[in-house]
Amino acid sequence: MRCYLVKGPGAKRYAATNADARTTREELVEQLGCKKKDIEIEQTDVPTAKAELLDFINGLCKELDKNAAD
Repeated sequence: MRCYLVKGPGAKRYAATNADARTTREELVEQLGCKKKDIEIEQTDVPTAKAELLDFINGLCKELDKNAAD
């Protein structure tokens, strides 16, 4: 499944469409107090098969665990 990853300083969000990603970017700019150019939008694929989806989700959890330890 194609979706969009919106990343900024200390924040990551996923959006279903490019329009949603642009809206999310605007929200992050307001929340984080940064500039629009500091927020990146990149198209990404999220697997839909159960085994690959679980690997993907576990990868996200590892990132959260690592960030919590810092």
